[in-house]
Amino acid sequence: MRGTRGITLIALIVTLIVLLILAGVSIAMLTGENGIIAQAQKAKKENSKAEAREKLEMVLNSAQVEKKTNSEYNENVFLDEYISNEIENVEIIDNIIIVDNYAFEIDRSVPKIAGNSTIENQILITAKVSNNASDGWVKPSEAEVSITGIIKTFSGGNITKVIAKKGSTPISDFSIETNGRYKIENITEDTTITIEATDSNGNTNSKTIDVQLRIDGTGPVMGDVTSIVDGLNIELSAIATDTQSGVSNFHYNITPEEGVTPVTGDFNFNEKVIIKTTIEATYTIRVKAIDKCGNESEEKEVTVQTKGKNTKKIAPDGEWWLPKGFIESSESSSTIQGGKVIEDKTGNQFVWIPCYVEGGEGQNVTSATEYKRTDFGKGIAIDTSNDQINVTDFNSIKKYGGFYIGRFEAGNVNNKVVVKKGQTAYSGLANTTANNLATNFADVNNYEADYVYSKLTTGQGWDTTLKFIEKSYPTYPTNSVQGNYTGQKMKTGLTTPVCNIYDMGGNQLEYVEEVVVQGARASRGGKYNDTATVKPAGYREDINGKTDDWDGFRPSLYLK
Repeated sequence: MRGTRGITLIALIVTLIVLLILAGVSIAMLTGENGIIAQAQKAKKENSKAEAREKLEMVLNSAQVEKKTNSEYNENVFLDEYISNEIENVEIIDNIIIVDNYAFEIDRSVPKIAGNSTIENQILITAKVSNNASDGWVKPSEAEVSITGIIKTFSGGNITKVIAKKGSTPISDFSIETNGRYKIENITEDTTITIEATDSNGNTNSKTIDVQLRIDGTGPVMGDVTSIVDGLNIELSAIATDTQSGVSNFHYNITPEEGVTPVTGDFNFNEKVIIKTTIEATYTIRVKAIDKCGNESEEKEVTVQTKGKNTKKIAPDGEWWLPKGFIESSESSSTIQGGKVIEDKTGNQFVWIPCYVEGGEGQNVTSATEYKRTDFGKGIAIDTSNDQINVTDFNSIKKYGGFYIGRFEAGNVNNKVVVKKGQTAYSGLANTTANNLATNFADVNNYEADYVYSKLTTGQGWDTTLKFIEKSYPTYPTNSVQGNYTGQKMKTGLTTPVCNIYDMGGNQLEYVEEVVVQGARASRGGKYNDTATVKPAGYREDINGKTDDWDGFRPSLYLK
């Protein structure tokens, strides 16, 4: 039966050929190079190639969606696994994907098929060069290139011969593994690598790879180093040039190391670094540039002088400022409302009053009140036509959110003003004299004029201080029982403190920078021979040119 069917099939083919011949179709038209049978085979092959391409394109299109939506997407590992799972009998060789024995080059970054050509009936040779121009510059000691790739035939045969040459010299130990992969190592100079391959069906192919090592053996050239001193901080930047691998970063070190954080470090090109110091000193900073191969430039140095400044401090109930040249006293409260006390080098003490000005920014502290005059209903009324705040004071409070008032009324030590406890109260002087002594207090005590200035306490300053104290002692402005009303004048600081402040209620009246009715100047607070309710801390009196034994004053400080 099998023989009969074979004879029948042959007979049918012969019959078909005879019929075609009778119809005018020649044998050449049937079996020739461009005959009907060859055209049919070509069409079948093109259809198979199109189907293979379509399979790969569909998978790569899905991979594009994965890339946008899948956080674990990886151009290499994920993509290879994805293609292998979606297409049967697929082979992946670097950027070459082989589907149904048709090879396609892909662009992994998209991903998509990179070109229209496929590799058929010929030999594929791929090459990937590492550590050459595509991967950046290297030092001379690190100048080594390797080439990896695959050699594979698609003709149905086997690779029978491979030759690799460096320039015109054969590479004696060149070979390929069973999977077609090869590796050429230890290329330490610019050269041309040529690979030639032959398969068992007589096909040949060759590939030429130009290897250009990018060797950078010289360091950058340093340009300008810029240092800007902002108080105790140094802002450092630099420029440099490098015509090979390019500038990577800068490295600095600073001497002396005392009071510096950090003493050495790195910063990037076109960036700045802040070096913090805690003392005033002259520093030398040495800076060098480093290129992308690690080559270093010569050092360039600059000398800078740091300068102290007013320093922001943080308390549990807000921010306050420590003027340059002052320290926080051991008698200071842990909170602003309790009374932050500072002192200068000779022991004069002041207390921080948190406040703000109209139109300015308030301070982030519960105790802050507006810097303004207040009528507490004791003594003469406020002349509201003379209620302007000095512009310099206004700007200081707007910037820092507060000012300092003397902790004590002014004391007199050999006709020198002090703001210390246990001193004879300064009295029996004219308002103009008090104003001059308070204004000159900063100069006499060598305070740095760039950071702080002194003046006679203002009407706004006095009332704002009372509003601050009022938060802890609600009746203090109108009934200052914490003051001295014994009938005898006391030395400074012997009354009961309120928010770490002494003597505002009951010891001496105190001149202030304030205009009251009919242009007269004012004195504030109570005096020793009155009562706490008649002349409390909120009391306001016009001077009318008097110079009584109970008239004193106290300086205040404002930050610049």
